[in-house]
Amino acid sequence: NVGVYAPNGGVDPYMANNYNNQYFTLNSGTFALGVNSASVCNGFSVILTATGALSYTWTGGSNASSIIVSPSVSTNYTVTGSNGSCNISTVSTVSVVNLPTLSAQSQTICNGSATLTASGASSYSWSTGSTASTAIVSPSITSNYTVTGYNGSCSSSTLVTVSVTSSL
Repeated sequence: NVGVYAPNGGVDPYMANNYNNQYFTLNSGTFALGVNSASVCNGFSVILTATGALSYTWTGGSNASSIIVSPSVSTNYTVTGSNGSCNISTVSTVSVVNLPTLSAQSQTICNGSATLTASGASSYSWSTGSTASTAIVSPSITSNYTVTGYNGSCSSSTLVTVSVTSSL
């Protein structure tokens, strides 16, 4: 177990809790291990990159400086960096954001307008330009509209059809 040493040569207990950048002062100089943390949409991948060491070992055994991960739930990944005889470990947290599960119903009208309503996301964007959960449309012929729902930077889209029938 390697201690965390302050510049004055004493052990610095505060730096031992700095998980994203662990600094070690050795007789040969300072060794800093850094790693990025990230948020990723569920079902997608993210690249984690460690810097500052000569060699690396990640949770799971990879020895590359960068790894590609695709977690389905928020996950911590530990990387150990080595500069010769000194080893430092730090943690990268990958937070998983769920994609919106959109719900929007198609409609049939004779003439006039239809109010399209979407749910299941924190914000919306309709092909009509509306950014509300609803869009009012007045098509003269059967038309398709796309709504995209967002949870942070994660998004999903669905198609809504407004069918126009002849009035009797």
